[in-house]
Amino acid sequence: MRVVPALLLTAVISAGVISAGALPSPGGNVGNSIPSPAAPAPVAQPVDSVTLHEEARAALRDRLVRNRSHRATMERLDRVAEGIPGDDWVLRQRIAQRLLLQRFQEVDQIIEACAPERWWCHALALYRGTLVGDWDGAHRAAVQLEAHQPPSVACAWLDEAWHLLEGEAARGWTGLDCRGREELVERLWWLSDPAHMEEANPRKLEHLGRVVGMVLHHDELDVLGNVCPMDHHRPVLREGWEDTGYWVVPSDPLLPRRSAPNRSWLPTREVLDDPFGARSRDWRWDARPRAGGPGARLEGVTPTAALESHQVAVLPRGDSMEVHAAFRIPDPADDRRFPDSLPEGRAGMVLSAGPGERVVVRAPWPDPSTREVRLSGALEASPRLLSLEALPGRTEVAEDGTAWTEGGIFRERFGLPVPPEDGGLQLSDLVLFHWDPELPEEARAVVPRMQSSLHLDPGGRPTGIHWEVHGLAPGEEVRMTLVMEEVDAGRLRRLGRALRLVGPGSALEVSWTDWGPEPSGAETTGGPRPPSFLARSLRPSVPELREGMHLLELRVQTGDGRSARARRTVQVSGSPGAGPG
Repeated sequence: MRVVPALLLTAVISAGVISAGALPSPGGNVGNSIPSPAAPAPVAQPVDSVTLHEEARAALRDRLVRNRSHRATMERLDRVAEGIPGDDWVLRQRIAQRLLLQRFQEVDQIIEACAPERWWCHALALYRGTLVGDWDGAHRAAVQLEAHQPPSVACAWLDEAWHLLEGEAARGWTGLDCRGREELVERLWWLSDPAHMEEANPRKLEHLGRVVGMVLHHDELDVLGNVCPMDHHRPVLREGWEDTGYWVVPSDPLLPRRSAPNRSWLPTREVLDDPFGARSRDWRWDARPRAGGPGARLEGVTPTAALESHQVAVLPRGDSMEVHAAFRIPDPADDRRFPDSLPEGRAGMVLSAGPGERVVVRAPWPDPSTREVRLSGALEASPRLLSLEALPGRTEVAEDGTAWTEGGIFRERFGLPVPPEDGGLQLSDLVLFHWDPELPEEARAVVPRMQSSLHLDPGGRPTGIHWEVHGLAPGEEVRMTLVMEEVDAGRLRRLGRALRLVGPGSALEVSWTDWGPEPSGAETTGGPRPPSFLARSLRPSVPELREGMHLLELRVQTGDGRSARARRTVQVSGSPGAGPG
C-alpha cells in the first residue's frame, strides 16, 4: 500500500524559546494557536490516573531519548490505556505508534471502539485517511469531527489556515473574529477544491491532517521539555515539509519528502475576492510552479490540467436560467501525468453559489474517439462559479468491493454571470453550433449540436450562431447588428490602422430589422404562460477571415432606446482553443 507522506515528525529537537501554551506569531496567536495538549488538565484526578498518565509520557520519552522501539512503546501505552481509557493524550500516542509501524488495521479497531462524541477519534481517523490517500474515509471523519469538536478548539485549529493566506487576506486575518475567519477559510477551501463533483476535498483534508500531525509532534516536544518555534508551522502547514532547523530520522515512513514536485494550488487574490468574476486564466494549475516562491504544496493531490476546449452558454428563463456546456477532453497521450487512454471516468459541470451550495450535472463518459461531453442544467438566475470537470480513471475490484482509481483531473473553472438587462431587454449568450439549415430556430434543436469549442473554420464544417432576445413586446420592431472583427492583430497591423493605411479589420458587419415574438398562447394549467422571446439562428458568411482571435458581437436596439449586446471571442482556423467561457 502506498503511504502518502505526512507530518508525524519523529525528531530530536533542540530547546525552543517560546512558552508551551498557544504559540504566537505576528499578530498575536494568529497561525500558531494549536495549544499543547500534553500537560494534565488542572483538575483533581485520582492519584493512579496521574501516575498512569506520567507512565505514558515516560514511555514516549524513552523512545525519543533512549531510542526504544515503537513496538515496545506501543505495548506500554496499551497497558496504560487499560487504566485510563478516556485519556486523549494516550489515545493519540497509541495510534501514532501504530501509524509509524503502518499497522492500519489496529488503528481502525481502536478508532471504531471510540464513543461517537469523542472528537479526537474522528481527528485521528481523518489523519489516517490522509496518510493512505483514503479521501472518502477522511471526508467522513471530517464531518464527524466538525460535529463533535468543541468550538474553542475548532477556532484554534482554524487559526492554522492563516499560513495559507497571502496579501490582504493574511493582513486582515487579525481583525476577524472566529466566525469571520471561518467564513474566509470556507471560501478558501471551496475555491481550492480540485473537483467540485466530489464530496471529499483532498486539499482541505490534507491541511487538517497536517494540523493533527502538528499536535502529535507537539506531544513529542512536550515530553522532552521543548516547544515548537513559530516559524516551523508555515513550512509544515503550507508546503508540507519539515523546517531545516530540525534533525529528523530520514527512514521514518511518515516524514514528508523534499523531493516532491512543487504545486501552486491556492486561489489567487482576484479569485478569492470575486469568485463570480473570475476567468479561466485566473486559476493556478498544480503542474505549474509558481514564479517567485515555493507557493503551497500538497502530496496527495492528483495532477490537474485544462480542458482542450469548451463552450458555455446561458439562456435566460425569467427568474431562472438554462446553462448549456460542451467541452473536449485532451488526448491523454499528450501528457505523461495522465493515463495512456480514457476508457472510463466521470464528467460533469458544477454550478456553485458559495461554499456548500452547488448544483451538479453529470454526463456519460464520452466516446474516446470524440472525447466530447455535453451537459445542460436549469437553476435559479444568479451569478455562479462554474466548474467543468472530467475525472479519468478506472474501476478496480478490491477484496471489500469496488474501488475507484483516480487518473487526474481535467478542468475549467470561471465565474458565470447572468446576462444583463436594460429596461427588461435581455440577450442570451451566443451559441456556436454545427450548422444545419433544416434545424428550427429553437434552443432544444441547437443545443445537441453545440460546438465543444469557440472555433470557426471558414473552409471546414459550417458553424451557426444562435441567440435569444428577451423583453420584446409582440411585433415590436428591433434593429440587430452582427459584427466580427480581429482583436489580436500584430504590431504592424495596429500601426497601419492608426495611420489609416489598412482598414479597421472588421471581417463581418451586417444589420437587419426584426420583430418581437408572437404571443405564446393561453396560460398553462400550472399558472402564467412561460415568457416569450425571439429566437434566431444564422450562418455567417465569412470566407476571408484572418487566422487568430476575433470578437463576435451582436447588438440589439429597440425603437424606444433600449439596447443590449452579447459578445464572444472566437478563434478562427488553426487548431481549436478553449477561449473564454
